[in-house]
Amino acid sequence: MVKQRQLDVIRNVGFLFFHLVEHEHGDVYAQIGASIINMVRGSMWKYVLGLFAVVVALGVYIVLSSGVSERPENAVIKAVHYVGISVNDLEKSSELYETAFGLTRVRSSTLENEPAIDALVGRQGVSANTRLLRSSNAQLRLMAFQGNRDDIDNIPPQEVKGPGFAHVCVQVNQKTQAYDKFLAGGATAIGDKEMVQLNSRNPVYYAYARDPDNTIFEVEHVDIDALNLETPPKNDYRMRHVALASPDIDASVEFYSVLLEQDRPRRLGRFMAMEGEKFDAVSGLPGTKLKMAFFQLRNMELEIAQYLSHPTEAPVNPRPLEANGYNMIVFEVSSLNAAKELLVKAGGAVVTDILPMDEGQIFFARDLENNLLGFQMLEDNSPLSAVQFTDNGMN
Repeated sequence: MVKQRQLDVIRNVGFLFFHLVEHEHGDVYAQIGASIINMVRGSMWKYVLGLFAVVVALGVYIVLSSGVSERPENAVIKAVHYVGISVNDLEKSSELYETAFGLTRVRSSTLENEPAIDALVGRQGVSANTRLLRSSNAQLRLMAFQGNRDDIDNIPPQEVKGPGFAHVCVQVNQKTQAYDKFLAGGATAIGDKEMVQLNSRNPVYYAYARDPDNTIFEVEHVDIDALNLETPPKNDYRMRHVALASPDIDASVEFYSVLLEQDRPRRLGRFMAMEGEKFDAVSGLPGTKLKMAFFQLRNMELEIAQYLSHPTEAPVNPRPLEANGYNMIVFEVSSLNAAKELLVKAGGAVVTDILPMDEGQIFFARDLENNLLGFQMLEDNSPLSAVQFTDNGMN
């Protein structure tokens, strides 16, 4: 049996590794280290050999999973203007997100007689009432499409495992009780109703839940007091990331590495899939095994996940724009033509010309798995513009 001091050493190596890779689940690696020591228990030289094996294994994992490169300062794609969501009732959804997630109303408008939207839907005269909701670092644009919804209402809801748009993550100060307010407003938990702390040394609690339209949000409660920070975060609410669930994370990472000009994003689970009962409790998927990657734009992250335990296939046909749930990510770009060149180079498909929309020019495209991406140049004073967000809401 491993001596307590030896186990403590291995656990400390595991947690050191956790901090090095900014991983939220260091307990897993501490347990792996203890297992290796168990296999070579006995004499001191075997103990040293076991510890060496742990260090080497963790070093390999760091190289393979978390070697992160910086995006260039002059990257063409700068930030996320907004994430689009199709909703049934603009007022009800707005009130829920405002109450639970601290979002504020910025502007209500109508998308009508917009050539880009007509082209995406595939018919003329599309009309949608929209509302822009803002957090400290990012925005949601709610869209309530008008007209007959009989065919659209039969579209299955988006799933945790994908494929396609999976969720937006809202990270909050635990004192806001955002998750409790979300449930009280009509949301339903996907996994365990109680929030899950994935790592005992990281005071963050996680949950996935569906709103009344079946749109999925990840909520992260952070116990700020437990962090003992010299300077607490300036904001109680922020949108941490928008997530895609991919059938092939390596292909998706290659695509977005070209598009976002970051060849080595932060990756988790690449060498050893993340799994365990706590992951099951959050995802609602028994036997969850997944890999993840993160691209950091100026104001929020793009997360990509692949559920190895619950494989999916890329959709042959795009999800209808009007179907409830996430329907687009619109990026801030410095040049529309340069963005189009990167998109084509990455292997994406341009689906509209450069067209006027809102206060600027935009074109739409699809990634390898038919997720809809908008690339837009706006005036800096436009309420839709991400120029107003100078960081990711942490500073």
